[in-house]
Amino acid sequence: MDFTLQAVELLHVLGYNLSNLNKTRDYCIGQFENLTVPNGYVGLQFMSFLFNFPYYTKCLKLLGVNYTKLKGYHQDILFIQNLSRHIKTIISYRPPLFIIAHVAQLLREYHLLNSTVSNEIYNYVISQELPDGGFNLFGKDYGEFQGTYYAVKTIVAVGKKPDKKTISFIHSWESPLGGFGFPVQNTCGPIGTYMAVYVAKKIGMPLNRTRLEKYLENALRNRWPYNQNNPTPLYYVYLTYKELNLTFSPDDMRYLRNETIRLMEWYLTHKRQDILMDTGWISLIELGNSIGVKLDPSTRSGLIKEILSKKNSDGTFGIENGTGVTLYQTTNAVMLLHALGYNYNDTDTVQYLLRTMHDGGWGYPDLYNTYEAVEALVYMGHCPDNVQSLISFVHSLKYKYGGFLFYRGAKYYGGLQETYFALRILELIGAIN
Repeated sequence: MDFTLQAVELLHVLGYNLSNLNKTRDYCIGQFENLTVPNGYVGLQFMSFLFNFPYYTKCLKLLGVNYTKLKGYHQDILFIQNLSRHIKTIISYRPPLFIIAHVAQLLREYHLLNSTVSNEIYNYVISQELPDGGFNLFGKDYGEFQGTYYAVKTIVAVGKKPDKKTISFIHSWESPLGGFGFPVQNTCGPIGTYMAVYVAKKIGMPLNRTRLEKYLENALRNRWPYNQNNPTPLYYVYLTYKELNLTFSPDDMRYLRNETIRLMEWYLTHKRQDILMDTGWISLIELGNSIGVKLDPSTRSGLIKEILSKKNSDGTFGIENGTGVTLYQTTNAVMLLHALGYNYNDTDTVQYLLRTMHDGGWGYPDLYNTYEAVEALVYMGHCPDNVQSLISFVHSLKYKYGGFLFYRGAKYYGGLQETYFALRILELIGAIN
């Protein structure tokens, strides 16, 4: 990670004479002039430009450099102007909220947000608002602070205001002592409970089994704060029972089996079109495998054929070609095929995953995308090319007061979900037991 801007800002605030930073100025000029103008509106090159152009222009401003006279500036500006002209194309790729936030900020700074562009961006963001008023970067059905932060940042950038539900959601993080706490999940729930039990066992932390068992008995039938049609929390209740070596009562097991059958029927009817985007499919099939609720051979074969039909020539899956979405759909496809009992091991898919690893991980890189990519590779019988780089990346995210951060430079404390992903990655590659 490049922390040059943060260092320059800190020196500026402290009153240091920035004109003495000749090497820093030359470095920033070099980085700015070497920016690559993307040849499209998706992919790592596009994401890199969105992040680095404003990063180095801000740094150069502080250093007193007129970057508008530097090599490549006019091509950069032309590309930014084209962002405004092609906003519908960009949105058609379903970019993650953090990408659209950077697009909106750039367009605002260069006065390219007319009413049409603003409305297109606003409508795209607001379409992702969840029932609790929040937003989620990871396709879950509850709000979390990162997705909400980028959504609100985008909404404000285009001259709009978040609605009352979103404001109430943000207030729900407010501490009685003042300030805000920003956990990935700020409510008790089956998924967080399983993650907590897993992490606690890994680090040797004692657990109150009596209280956990009482909670699980209730959570089996009431998976709040999740929708009852979401199979993932139900699967995580099951996983927590197994992690704690607890036994379901006959009535509870009967309910679990019947609920799994109901959800399978519901997903086959209502979620077929989301087969690569909804990770609930993976949880549902894995749960069924675990408790003996199997799809009939014809339905199973049909799902496998449907998934394979979405494979692209380069080994990726899905019709969207935004970098983050492509990785998400590809890893989901591999894991769902595995759950369905299909032995998928495609050289092009393996090479795609190996090729998209950078800076020790996948995605930003971040722990969620890295966990998903590593798990997909393991299911195909492969390991990342540079395991030591992966281990170093995970260790670099350790928070000084405990836990792990989601990505390098994240400005919050180590969280439960991040720590779970970090330990799972290390477990998958055999770095821990």
